[in-house]
Amino acid sequence: MTPSESIYVNCGNYRFGSDSEQGLNAFEKASVENISRAGLAHTQYLFGEKAEDVDRARRDGLGYAVDPFNLASSTESGGKKYKGYLDAIGGFVYADKACRFALHLAGRLGVRVVLDRQAGQFEGFEYQGDRVTGIRTADGKTHAAVLTIVACGGWTPSLLPEMDGLCETTAGSVAMVQIPEGSPLRERFSAKNFPVFSWNVRSGQNGNLYGFPLDDRGVLKIGYRGTKYTNPQVQVQASGQGKGQVRSTPITKWSSPSVTGLPEKSVQVVQHFLDTYLPELKDAGIGISQTRLCWYTDSYDNQWVIDRVPGKEGVVVATGGSGHAFKFLPVLGQLVADRVEGVESELLSRLQWRKLQEGEKAQKVLMKGFDDEYALQNVRMVGESRPKL
Repeated sequence: MTPSESIYVNCGNYRFGSDSEQGLNAFEKASVENISRAGLAHTQYLFGEKAEDVDRARRDGLGYAVDPFNLASSTESGGKKYKGYLDAIGGFVYADKACRFALHLAGRLGVRVVLDRQAGQFEGFEYQGDRVTGIRTADGKTHAAVLTIVACGGWTPSLLPEMDGLCETTAGSVAMVQIPEGSPLRERFSAKNFPVFSWNVRSGQNGNLYGFPLDDRGVLKIGYRGTKYTNPQVQVQASGQGKGQVRSTPITKWSSPSVTGLPEKSVQVVQHFLDTYLPELKDAGIGISQTRLCWYTDSYDNQWVIDRVPGKEGVVVATGGSGHAFKFLPVLGQLVADRVEGVESELLSRLQWRKLQEGEKAQKVLMKGFDDEYALQNVRMVGESRPKL
């Protein structure tokens, strides 16, 4: 990386729905109200509700984001007025560069980073009585610690069986479209001409899709979270803790190299979106070039869990991103530090260890195991084999 490289690209976030008359849904209206209360109303452009916002966006140099999907002239909208909503604060982060920069900053502070298939692989906790005193890695070494912080994304519930019922590993779906070099669509979908977008937010299985302008490799990335999938596996930890329990675990090219592709429903939703809103890709003979499952940890209420682990003295856990944690990378560390140091706040009180209370409705029902209709073993994978039980 060089000092001239960008980690964050402020190209705006355009949100819209399949119903041309829909306008903002309740979630988006609440978001606009919150941003306005913060004194940033001028960064929001409500094209479907305020006709003057179209002219204002163009005056502000955001004309490319007024109608990025050409809805005003498409049969989808029947030539009706714009119904999108633009958040000019929005944009995207280059995930690989953000992580690399975070590691760079950590190294400058004296943090020792171990990136190795054995020396960096967690094997188990070290104990003195009931207290955790560090970890053991696959190279046979032990690493003593006054406090061990477990922040392992989708692997966290498997490492901490205590999280059963609170968090579970799930997967969203990601499709990538490689735009060939020399294609005029590279200019069309560049970040200077095309915003981040969200479509049919909070609309169930046939919505909750998002995407980005081209990255520096010429790739258009689209994500789908209308359906989240699990990969239930019988636990076989060497320590014996949690052995026999069924938990969802991530699938990677190392753990299951034969399992690629996406569930059929994911591909259907993504392909419908591409055909409907970006027909120029099909006209140019360009389709989905690569897919992957994106693993994270859901809590039953879609809130983070940043707290000490009950019954496991010496351990703090930071997880439960529920698919929306990465963008908070710059501020999550402070929350973890506050928890470690005993600093109290209203926000941290919401992120404490908890259990689903009687009468409380979960945002997501966890731990269905092999009976989960969205377990990858129970869905049709497009183009590839299904995972083995």
